[in-house]
Amino acid sequence: MNLKTALGVHSGEVIAIIGAGGKTTLMFSLAQELLTPSQLVITTTTTKIYPPNSKETCLVGFIQEKSNLKNLLDQCQDLPHVTLVSQYLKEKRKLAGISPEVISQLKRFSEVENILIEADGAARRPFKAPRFPYEPVVPSCTDKVIVMMGAEVIGKPLTSEYVFRWEIASKLSELAWGKPLTIEAIQKILLHPQGLLATSPSQAEIILWINKLDLQEDYASVCSLAEKILSSPQSPIQKVVLGQLKKANSIVRVMEKI
Repeated sequence: MNLKTALGVHSGEVIAIIGAGGKTTLMFSLAQELLTPSQLVITTTTTKIYPPNSKETCLVGFIQEKSNLKNLLDQCQDLPHVTLVSQYLKEKRKLAGISPEVISQLKRFSEVENILIEADGAARRPFKAPRFPYEPVVPSCTDKVIVMMGAEVIGKPLTSEYVFRWEIASKLSELAWGKPLTIEAIQKILLHPQGLLATSPSQAEIILWINKLDLQEDYASVCSLAEKILSSPQSPIQKVVLGQLKKANSIVRVMEKI
């Protein structure tokens, strides 16, 4: 099974990837599967990303709020995939993203096959809690939200080594610094009214991707987390994908709400 099939991606969808533990890898890997001869796949961010290499994208294009988007797309008509950003941040060595409003405008063009957005930052940790209401930065036109986490965080202590914005995670989960991150604590952080899904638009399909299974010896705990989230009446998550993006068998299991 490939990524497109596992995630149920359709033509024309805007897909926001949030959370931690493999967002950039998923965005560019999925983009490669969505390429068509006549349509354009756009990858971008509403936060910041490291510059992609030539294997990840055909072109990095710089646009501003007042850019003529039609002219830009005409210039890209012979390319299957472009990454759109607003500027290069020299001190951070990162690319700054574009606004949700520009993404909404891009969605209206018929030549755009899909728009994939890295809509969150996690400082390379396997899990995070958001600074609500400013994070994640999910455009209102988003059709599908993929929230990511690293499987290896299950059972690890709640510290800054494993959790970005650990102090917020502690507040949302009622778990003290250094205590093991239980399935129940992770579920609270994901589903809390100020948690990772709080800024997702109501019409969007929500998918949880638990990544890096190869780093978690207790596979049963991962399955248990997925089952609890899918069975919770308060959970908007419709599907859980268990995977390991940097391995040949990147999709291990797909679980869906009954």
